[in-house]
Amino acid sequence: MVVTDVIMPGLNGRELAERFRSLRPDIKMLYISGYTDDAVLARGVSEAKDAFLQKPFTPQALARAVRSVLDGLSVVSNGKGGTISPTRS
Repeated sequence: MVVTDVIMPGLNGRELAERFRSLRPDIKMLYISGYTDDAVLARGVSEAKDAFLQKPFTPQALARAVRSVLDGLSVVSNGKGGTISPTRS
């Protein structure tokens, strides 16, 4: 599993995911960002198989998101308790 920010200098989260997936196509991704949903979508982070956690988030929200991704659940969260959808991806 990889946890990555969406927007980083030199390489964005989607590009990082593509590099990892060229080596491990089944790798699970959890994107984090302090930007709005529109900025995240503009960066191409919208695949249904990937999870997203909005900054700021609590350590508990991060732990729940990581556990959910590892368990194969979809995660979309605002980081403040947020929402973890109970659908399997």
